Amino acid sequence: MPVQYRHRCTKKHRSIPMKLLKSFWKAALVAGFVAASGSLLAAEPFRTLNPAQPVEVKGKIEVIEFYWYGCPHCYHLEPKLDAWLAKLPKDVTFRRIPAVWNPRMEAHAKLFHALESMASLEKFHSSIFEVTQKGSVDTHDKDAVAEWLAKQGLDKNKFLASYTSFGVENQARKDAQLTRSYQVSGVPAFVVGGKYQTNVGDAGGEEQLFQVLDKLIGEERKRLKPVARK
Repeated sequence: MPVQYRHRCTKKHRSIPMKLLKSFWKAALVAGFVAASGSLLAAEPFRTLNPAQPVEVKGKIEVIEFYWYGCPHCYHLEPKLDAWLAKLPKDVTFRRIPAVWNPRMEAHAKLFHALESMASLEKFHSSIFEVTQKGSVDTHDKDAVAEWLAKQGLDKNKFLASYTSFGVENQARKDAQLTRSYQVSGVPAFVVGGKYQTNVGDAGGEEQLFQVLDKLIGEERKRLKPVARK
């Protein structure tokens, strides 16, 4: 019976050192655990959250990605996610939420929100993924990442002030709460309309993931636009 590799970092991975996690990821690729076929398709390609969670913008179809900079699966999915986002319909909103289960993930949540508050998140998001996965910068260490960001042209003192601010601390705590509320046990995980959660493993592969997301978006669109009465 083939091993069913689920294409995501779970809570069980949270204490694994980055070098070991990267080695496991490479071994999984070589062994063929990460399949693009539908052989890993679960009984349902998504699950319904109970209770459903509120969306930020009423009248819009919300898609959320829970992710972690330390997750190789999230990193591997980024190019395809970016391509999908480039074609996102106008009635769909997308936002990322850093998943938080432990202090190391909380550090990345603070990094995310510090850059967001400085309007610099989009500029550095991909680069942070890259240096984290390559291990060239310890992005869990605020001083190390501040030094690296300074070399990229960001004001070091302003970044550290934002990183240690009450607002960013509060946002990181909120991320931890949202991770629990949305019942996220692994990343990357996607939620549509506050009620449908899916991931690469449940969908059956990366290509299938975006097909499932499109179908769930379609279902939400029908719900938000009821058929006019005759």
